[in-house]
Amino acid sequence: MHWRPISRVCHADDLVLMSASLTVLQKMMDICVLEATEELDMTFNAIKSSVVRVGKRHKSDCKPVNVCGVDVPYQLSTRYLGVYLCAAKQFKMNVSQPRAVNLLLSRIKGKFDDIVLLHLTKTFCLPLLLYGSECLDCSRNYDDIV
Repeated sequence: MHWRPISRVCHADDLVLMSASLTVLQKMMDICVLEATEELDMTFNAIKSSVVRVGKRHKSDCKPVNVCGVDVPYQLSTRYLGVYLCAAKQFKMNVSQPRAVNLLLSRIKGKFDDIVLLHLTKTFCLPLLLYGSECLDCSRNYDDIV
């Protein structure tokens, strides 16, 4: 089986770009901005954008990535589809704050028996928490949390 690196993850109008270097990330961003503005009549919102670094040098200072003339801030984590992607030495996701799932469970708790609640959790909540995770090399802790 041949593995190909993932350089982007898309869902509706949300986009995650991944690169081994900030130089390549900046080039990818420039291409996306150019194609989106010219071909799709879309705009990028630099204020809603963030950069999360993963790797040995994730804490090192470096040149900012620029989107439409605005520097994108480096963050310790960013939320994508309800999952927090975290800056760390290795790829790390934080699912300790699944607010939507907790809200759903708190509203229906006590109204259904345990079997129905378990079925609802397995059918609706688990797919939300695990969405897209099969394409990532997650640590054992992520599986244990879910």
